[in-house]
Amino acid sequence: MNKARGLRRAAGLGPLLPGYGLEVLENGCVQVRRPDRPYGWADIQPVPTLLDVSVRHLHGPTVQKMFAPDDLAGAAAFVIEHL
Repeated sequence: MNKARGLRRAAGLGPLLPGYGLEVLENGCVQVRRPDRPYGWADIQPVPTLLDVSVRHLHGPTVQKMFAPDDLAGAAAFVIEHL
């Protein structure tokens, strides 16, 4: 169930994040990476009632924000801004 939810979210996020790599993990988490920044990534957690977005950098801070479950554009803008 979580993986299916993650696949749906990745399908919706793909057009909003051109050039970014999206991978759906077994737990349903959507992981987003930029090819030119291999040491940073974003995780969109499989929480049914919201989008829990965390942007992490190997040697830097982690920023996190919650979005409504249908606010893919807001989540994508947050990823672009911080990744």
